[in-house]
Amino acid sequence: MERAGLFLEALDGTGEWFRYHTLFAQAMRTEAHRRLGEDTLRALSAQASIWFEAQRRFTEAIEAALQAQNMQRAIILIGQLIGARPLHELQEVHTVLLWLQQIPEALLKYYPVLCQYYAAALLFSGKVDPAGFAQLEKLLQMAEEGWRAMGNAAKIGEAQTFRAMIASRQGAHQRALALAREALTRLPAEEKAWRNISLGIVGIGALQEGQLNEAHEVLQESRACWEAVGNFDAMRGIILILGKIYYEQAALYKAEDSYRQVLALAQEAKDAGDTAHALQSLAAVAYERNALATAEQQARQALTVSNHIAGTEWQVEVALLLARVEHARGQGEAALQRCASLSSILSSATLLETPLRAQISRRIQAEQAIFHLATGDHAAVHRWANSRYQYDEHISPSQREREELIIVRLLIVQEKITEAQDMLARLLASAGEAGRIRSKLEIQLLQAMTYAASKQLHEARQHLLTVLTRAHTEGFLRLFLDEGETMATLLHTLIPQVREQALRTYARSILHAFAQERGKTEASADLFPGQLIELLSSQELRVLRLLVAGRSNREIASEHIVSINTIRTQVQSIYRKLGVNNRVGASEMARHLHFFEAI
Repeated sequence: MERAGLFLEALDGTGEWFRYHTLFAQAMRTEAHRRLGEDTLRALSAQASIWFEAQRRFTEAIEAALQAQNMQRAIILIGQLIGARPLHELQEVHTVLLWLQQIPEALLKYYPVLCQYYAAALLFSGKVDPAGFAQLEKLLQMAEEGWRAMGNAAKIGEAQTFRAMIASRQGAHQRALALAREALTRLPAEEKAWRNISLGIVGIGALQEGQLNEAHEVLQESRACWEAVGNFDAMRGIILILGKIYYEQAALYKAEDSYRQVLALAQEAKDAGDTAHALQSLAAVAYERNALATAEQQARQALTVSNHIAGTEWQVEVALLLARVEHARGQGEAALQRCASLSSILSSATLLETPLRAQISRRIQAEQAIFHLATGDHAAVHRWANSRYQYDEHISPSQREREELIIVRLLIVQEKITEAQDMLARLLASAGEAGRIRSKLEIQLLQAMTYAASKQLHEARQHLLTVLTRAHTEGFLRLFLDEGETMATLLHTLIPQVREQALRTYARSILHAFAQERGKTEASADLFPGQLIELLSSQELRVLRLLVAGRSNREIASEHIVSINTIRTQVQSIYRKLGVNNRVGASEMARHLHFFEAI
């Protein structure tokens, strides 16, 4: 046959080993099945498996055992081939997956190591859809149950870490956090790779839960461990998350330093994913400092670098940042259109699991609500507020806090001040306990606005001064600018009472940014007399008009037929609300703002 060139293909130069041509092999198998029968073929395959094993040709031995339907032997051979190699060193993923798919589940469950390898092969194959995630979870639960039956705590920790990884990919952050925390109680110190994975998941989960103090502590340990073992890819990922923590702790300079470090390391390693994430994070910092052109440039560069390798969640986050830039520039319609396009993209992403889809959808809808509120479309905000509870069990505490702060802003507009203050007090306590300093600053600004709305100017200024004192060293601007004209008015009334020069300069820089945002050039253009007029009662406005005309307290009292003490009280109230100390300052303020032209 070989000399005639029929049906054979030489495998070596000695003429010892040959392979049948595929079509001829198939024809022979069909004929063998017809002549010999299934039982004889199985017996021959079993003998072939033994011979292949003796030759140390485990791949052929496993395939012959599977053809013989000797699943017990196939399992033993697969175990010998895999050995004690870590999951991340798994080779021939598709071959292993093909083998394990043929093993009955009733038999496989007694071999937890193979359950974990099966799950790893399925995951690394890159063909995991929502049904595949359910299969992964089942395999890992079987592995965990098997290790429990053996009393192997370390292996239980491995299985729980693996399950936490899957839950994190699905967006089920709370479940991932619980599994990773439990895994850390079982994994010994020498299991560095598994411990580091669990530490990372706990850090990310704690961040999602808003527990920044725990997240920071855990991720610092994880970073040091990855660096010690030389896994710089993992280390970059941890530094990115630490940067996010610094950002939430209102430490913008530390966050920026972390992101720039990752950017340099990622570019050196030619890692497009980490490069894109670092650029997107730097864009978020630039936005906070009102460097809108830089924020847009870095966000667009991040999308270009990622080249569609990043996940839907990340791409939506970058697009929402671009929408915020558009809105800050006064392009409200463009910002809303961008959000609407994201919703349609999300609906076409059929492979997203329900928890992750819910989180992304709620994130988009919340951003739309902020834009609607800023443009005065309160009806749209009402509709959002009444329909936002879909898939509520999947929403992270940080997203829930973001939504509740939008509700607070709506309550302020509706003049439901007491309800807004109650919500803010609860949110402030939670943010303070978890170390979310940026959230605290935002909440305190809203508290200042509630006091201003209820004409408690002293309390409003005290809260605003607290935020200025904490925020000025980091250069926050959008924190104030995004709250609109009421915030500009409050800042203006506060400046005369600020003694520290650095804080006065900072407050003026925010007012200057307000002016620039509205395309105005004069320093006074960022003041809004209508807002100040609303803070004064009609009687106080009449008294102020007479003060500007140069009348004394006694003359004003006589004209209004009240006691001079009543006028003195009203004058002091006017001074407090306008942020001045005497009648000269009040007169200058009224003339400077063309007060009575605005009435």
